[in-house]
Amino acid sequence: MAYSFRGGIHPGTHADPGYKSATNTKPIEKLALPDEVILPVSMHIGAPAKPIVSVGDTVDLGQPIAEAGGFVSAPVHATVSGKVKAIEPRLHPNGSKVLSIVIENDGEDRKHESVHPYDFASMSNEVQFEFTEEPPMIVLSDWSDHKLDLPEIIMDPYNDEAFCATFGKENLEKLSRLLRATTIDDPVIDMEMEATVGDELRWFHVLARALWSGPSDPVYLGSIGKLVDIDDRQAELIDLQFKAYHDPLTEVVNGAFARKVIAERLGSGEACDRHRDRHVLALCDLDFFKQANDTYGHQFGDRVLKHFAERLQESVRGEDVVARVGGDEFLLCMECPVDPRPLIDRIHRSLEGDFEGFPLSVSMGVAIAGSDVRDYDELFRRADVALYHKKRGGRSGYVFYSDLDEEERDLLLEGAHTALSGIDRDESDQ
Repeated sequence: MAYSFRGGIHPGTHADPGYKSATNTKPIEKLALPDEVILPVSMHIGAPAKPIVSVGDTVDLGQPIAEAGGFVSAPVHATVSGKVKAIEPRLHPNGSKVLSIVIENDGEDRKHESVHPYDFASMSNEVQFEFTEEPPMIVLSDWSDHKLDLPEIIMDPYNDEAFCATFGKENLEKLSRLLRATTIDDPVIDMEMEATVGDELRWFHVLARALWSGPSDPVYLGSIGKLVDIDDRQAELIDLQFKAYHDPLTEVVNGAFARKVIAERLGSGEACDRHRDRHVLALCDLDFFKQANDTYGHQFGDRVLKHFAERLQESVRGEDVVARVGGDEFLLCMECPVDPRPLIDRIHRSLEGDFEGFPLSVSMGVAIAGSDVRDYDELFRRADVALYHKKRGGRSGYVFYSDLDEEERDLLLEGAHTALSGIDRDESDQ
């Protein structure tokens, strides 16, 4: 037999697209299953498989229908569900007739009990994709419906409602911009993005390679790549970050993180209006807290601290900083462009009271950041000095550093008195 072509069929290239004119505007569709399938028992090297079904048997998709027939052999499985119509020699692609199992397809695609349809998908967190610019189309790996609740083929994805709802218009536009900004020599982009799968937001790592036409005047053709589900890893990272920045008992931020945030908010230079952007930093100390531990035990003391932290957070705005900076010492930082005294008075009154029979008495030292001070360490030192003054003068209440006269400030500083270093020791003696 003579053939009119050599080496197969070549339907053209991007440089010579003429052969594609009949199909290049047509959507890709899945091929319908045939009414009848013919499965040769010899489709591998070695010994033919041995049929283990009979004519008239009903079989399911994936069911073994022939077992390995020798040392070098392989079993055969049903590719559709239906009834075994015949077991007889049929024409084989090698040109001869080979014993084959003929199945009449019932169109139900019932899966055999041994088949786990998403088993392979569960082994991987990846979804591969291929995107073409003309026609605009994205093809996803065949387990995309499991990972993303999306079909395998999506025409005009940027205008597809389900596709855009999954990844978000902004994310898709960003991804497109990054890919189009690549070059032939550097075509790979690497990013992370959120996707809505069902009703759940999940994090994905996107690794994609832009496809360009030839080196001369290159044209963007599309991209290939993969989406890797990293939500579990992202959750672990968020958890680690939370633990690094927060006090493990009260779950308010720790002193180190508070220092970083407050220092940034205080700012410096021209970006900060030193006369208008005023912040208030208050140090709060539970009076005679040691008695809670000594009288009721440390577990009760922990509950007192957690209760106090909750009260402190409830008394301020969400953007204000609340931190634990010592055993029973807490820090509060707020932006307050007006007179802060009514605010501090309200907060102090909200903190005092009773917790399971233990009286909550609170002393506070307050310092105001303004035109004369924008440094965190200096602001903290002033609040600490004011707190010490209050504790030594009769606890329960608050003192502003600005209310101390210069002589009082100098005496406290010369004696290196600080609330956080000395008060608990003093209270233990009472």
